[in-house]
Amino acid sequence: MTIKLNRPTNAFQGGSYRNELNQNWDMLEKWIDENGTDGLSDFLANNLTIGGEQLSRAKIVNLFDKLDIEKNTSLVNLTGGTTAAEGTNTSRFIKVTPGQIIGVTMNATMVGCYYDFQKQYIGMMQMTEATSEWYTQTVPEGVDYVRVVVIDEHLDSYMLSQQATMPEQYYEHEISMPHFNSSKLLSGSRVVTFGDSITWYDGKIVDGVLYRGYQAYMRQAGASIKNEGLGNLTFAPNTKASSMYEQIVTNQYDFTNFDIVTIAAGTNDVAFNVPLGAVGGRNDTVFDTNTSLGALRATIEYIRINYPRTEIYLFTPIQNETRDMDKHEVITDGIIAIADIYSLPRLDLFRMSGLGKYTFEVYTRDGLHPNNEGFHMIGKRVVRMMESH
Repeated sequence: MTIKLNRPTNAFQGGSYRNELNQNWDMLEKWIDENGTDGLSDFLANNLTIGGEQLSRAKIVNLFDKLDIEKNTSLVNLTGGTTAAEGTNTSRFIKVTPGQIIGVTMNATMVGCYYDFQKQYIGMMQMTEATSEWYTQTVPEGVDYVRVVVIDEHLDSYMLSQQATMPEQYYEHEISMPHFNSSKLLSGSRVVTFGDSITWYDGKIVDGVLYRGYQAYMRQAGASIKNEGLGNLTFAPNTKASSMYEQIVTNQYDFTNFDIVTIAAGTNDVAFNVPLGAVGGRNDTVFDTNTSLGALRATIEYIRINYPRTEIYLFTPIQNETRDMDKHEVITDGIIAIADIYSLPRLDLFRMSGLGKYTFEVYTRDGLHPNNEGFHMIGKRVVRMMESH
């Protein structure tokens, strides 16, 4: 027997909208007729899904989800329909807001199409270059959705964002719901991360691989991140690379807009034979900034004196198979002792990262820098420690 649901009247709706409603009701009646009500909730979830950007108070920097695409298709700019195109990908329907600026990382003015609330074609997205590699347009009135076209080689670098300026780094499509974690420390926190190349890796493409650094897991926990990582960075000034002391103290870094600063370095001090120096006493105020530990103390003093409300977290360097681990352990103990002097939360990644003897091949790309599995190991430990303090 054919199932007939109790449909509400739609006689006063417009023709196309009424037809869409009737199609939905027909779909439901057919499903129930053929399958009963078992599995109906799963059927509805799969057919009536919405994008994360439609969730109330969701925070998403990159609206383009490279995993939710129609592969080997492109859009017909004059109709909004799809057509076969090898090596090209069409996004899902992405919800946008009329009157808001949207931007894309694509060196082209024609990047996709606009659609109304019924996902009916309205027109082409004709972008204007705002800055190098960032093209923008104000969403026209009547537009509720966009679809964009991205070629294979840009899938790991393409961003679509509802902001006028290009994000300072690449962000994957990640959905953060800060109000779900409102009691957690990281929810809504503004964090700046200082460190060497291991900190720098977040959001970078190296040898064709996109890296999700430990900061990616902090963002998932609701934090906003500014990454100040630099390759080859040391604590103390040296003749080979930049130092954190110069980056923060010499340049008088402004922490006014940050709730938390994380400091993760030390491995390059060992590699470049920077003098270790001494931890010093609790009441010391003068330090030898040409040494690793002296420069670290002077850096902490600068932050504590000038920005006493900015929380400081120290991470010791992770183990690797390219440098002297005995010296790593010595500098690790010095970092921990300094953290204790200032009552700073610290995470001993040297001893607790999961990266060590027999796991370098699994968790690093070169015996020194973590791969994405390694960053996952580190990231979850970093968030767990920060959320527990």
